[in-house]
Amino acid sequence: MKKLRSCASIAAVSLMMFAGTAFGQATIEIGSVELAPGETGSVDITLATGGEDIAGTENDIVFGPDVQLLRAGIIRACRINPAIDRSASAFSFSPSGCTVGTDCESIKALVLSFTNLSPIADGSVLYTCDIEVPAGTAPGEYELTCANPGASDPDGNSVDADCANGLVTVPDEPVAEIAVGTVTGAPGSTAQIEISLNLLQEGVEVAGAENVLNFPAETEVIGCAVNPEIQREASAFSLSPTGCTGGTDCDSVKALILSFTNLSGIPDGSVLYTCDLGLAGGSAASVGTFAVTCTEPGTSDPEGNPLTTICSDGSVTIEESTPTPTPEPTATNTPEDEDPTPTPTDDGPPTATSTPTNTPTSTRPARVDDDSCAIVAPQSTSTGWMLLLPMAGLLWLRRRHK
Repeated sequence: MKKLRSCASIAAVSLMMFAGTAFGQATIEIGSVELAPGETGSVDITLATGGEDIAGTENDIVFGPDVQLLRAGIIRACRINPAIDRSASAFSFSPSGCTVGTDCESIKALVLSFTNLSPIADGSVLYTCDIEVPAGTAPGEYELTCANPGASDPDGNSVDADCANGLVTVPDEPVAEIAVGTVTGAPGSTAQIEISLNLLQEGVEVAGAENVLNFPAETEVIGCAVNPEIQREASAFSLSPTGCTGGTDCDSVKALILSFTNLSGIPDGSVLYTCDLGLAGGSAASVGTFAVTCTEPGTSDPEGNPLTTICSDGSVTIEESTPTPTPEPTATNTPEDEDPTPTPTDDGPPTATSTPTNTPTSTRPARVDDDSCAIVAPQSTSTGWMLLLPMAGLLWLRRRHK
């Protein structure tokens, strides 16, 4: 990594910058971060002016050799906050000639400008440093030590400065997850979202759980209920903000899932509880997918010991429903060899006679599947329809086998 300025150059500028009379106190504060093994993150270094006008600062951040030997909290790079407009700022790793991420033990930060001498606002972020926690890092807390602080006012006078250390926390591996589900509904409808428990390690038993759900503005939480199958009768839910009315103006819920009598482990994959949501409607802005965020997760084992727990967010999708088109009436398809309407023959209307004859009264054979059977009128509403059922069945069978 190319150094922006050598240690010697920074030291020289520092001496000129802070050569003056001390008359106040500022505090340079290193932030803290929680990162799991293999993750990267960042910490902000901020300035508390103590009521003084501060135009420039300097400090060291020491992260080795102890921290580095434990393979945690290695600073990869730092960058100035452009909002404070300190264009002459520089960073230098030590000891001289070290390789970043391998054997460097500290970094020196000089925050200044040769053209902008206006005071830096109280609470401003001076600069940000990228932190890497390599895979395999042991859980624990690793300090980022602030050393050699300095500050000066716009006239170049030195101002007494103090330092506040930062912390890199590497948590234990999580053993349980509280997972928020997904749900889809139409605008103006009510939908139910499920919150479940996932066990991440074998042999883990979870007897109780808690978390906070934050709902998007496009939904209203109506209320939540524990899953009766897990037998946690002492469970409770608290809607927020305080005094809100479910289904009207509540935007979050705190869930506490527990029992004072049943301390058995909750089965892996169980639904812990459900929440009913009212979905917004009436505008295009309410259609889409919106996050339901999960915060403050916690679980405990049957002995009441806290377990390392993570939370995964869910979502609500509000989908504009598509109206079902009304089908257009269509004509019944008739086979080409069938006439939908019987055609009278040239023999004229049939004439009743008491003399049997072998000569048919029509040149067209009688068709029992012709719709002319409908001319038979029932004698009563109930018995008439019952008498027609066998005939209707016969017609249906013959049509099926034509």
